[in-house]
Amino acid sequence: YEDLIGSAFAVLGLRVKPGFTLRQLSIAAISLAEGCTLWDRIDTSSTRGILRPTGPDGETQEWMLYAVGLEALLWQFAEWNDPEPT
Repeated sequence: YEDLIGSAFAVLGLRVKPGFTLRQLSIAAISLAEGCTLWDRIDTSSTRGILRPTGPDGETQEWMLYAVGLEALLWQFAEWNDPEPT
C-alpha cells in the first residue's frame, strides 16, 4: 500500500508533509478502511449517502464515509511539491 500511495503522490505532484511518513499514512488509511468496512456491515445509513457538491459545476454527488475520511487524512499528511501549483 505504501508503494501505491508513493506512486500516486509522484504522479499527482504531492509529497508527505515533514514529520510524517508514507508508512504512517498507509497504516491510517488501512485502519480507516477496516473500521468503515465493519460499520458498513452494521449500519449502512451511517456510512453511505453523504451528499457533497463535488460534481461538475458543483453538482451533488454521493460519497461514502470512507472517502470523506480518506480525503481528510490525505490533506493532513500530504502537500503539493510545488507550493503554488499552476
